[in-house]
Amino acid sequence: MYADKQLVIAYEFMPSRLRFIGEIDAWNLDGVVETLTRRIPDSDLHFELSQLSFADISAIRALASVAWNLKPGHRLFFHGLAPQLQTVMNMVGWAQLKSLVLCECGDRE
Repeated sequence: MYADKQLVIAYEFMPSRLRFIGEIDAWNLDGVVETLTRRIPDSDLHFELSQLSFADISAIRALASVAWNLKPGHRLFFHGLAPQLQTVMNMVGWAQLKSLVLCECGDRE
């Protein structure tokens, strides 16, 4: 689905989700945003983030913005988000979005 020298975003069918492996920063942010905006489904969406080793604040904003753009009634689930990034999400208020769910289940069950 997306790959560069720092990051791979892979679509997994069973269970249906996007797995992020590597790092997101200013270098690859535009490519990540373009990829995600082309792939917003008409249903709930799951991001597996346990292998995301680095994400700056602009990357976290870009991931959260997917939740802002979902159709009403649909949600974005973050699985395996690092505790430090969960703290950032809570501090800036993005964790309180009704369309965003911070799962503490690690790799999606």
